[in-house]
Amino acid sequence: MIITPVKKIERDELAQMCITTFTSSFAHMNTKANMEDYLSKAFNLQTIGSELTNPKSYFSWAVENEIKAGYIKLNIEHAQTEQFDQDAMEIQRIYLLQKFQKKGMGRTLIDYAIQQGKILKRSQIWLGVWERNINSIAFYEKMGFKIFDSHDFPFGDEVQTDLLMKRSIY
Repeated sequence: MIITPVKKIERDELAQMCITTFTSSFAHMNTKANMEDYLSKAFNLQTIGSELTNPKSYFSWAVENEIKAGYIKLNIEHAQTEQFDQDAMEIQRIYLLQKFQKKGMGRTLIDYAIQQGKILKRSQIWLGVWERNINSIAFYEKMGFKIFDSHDFPFGDEVQTDLLMKRSIY
């Protein structure tokens, strides 16, 4: 697997990847209306374009045999969705297409995030994960993350709970 930065000219392709991976991960656990509401706000071309130009956010593709298998989005400083620690780095999104899951690529993306954290001189890395996403929680725990808090995640006409997990980079 190769990890390569997402280019600004790939905005449309990234937006489609965001929609595809998020839908395959969560549509079966949410109402169609709530999914459509969230997707239209979070992954529209204007939002993705703005995120791609934020100098404190970093998108990278996961590429397997020249096929874009997924992506990761990292945030530092003011780009983090929660302001716990300015010395931290957030994994805001880490998604793979279903056919590339369970092949070690998630582990490779987490390792990549940790390496980027070292390059950016961060002390810890954190992420939010839906409390009902049991498989991802177990995966993050295997990767050394521990639950330290939670926050509300507005999703259509619901408020879901994300568990916040962190680990040391060193």
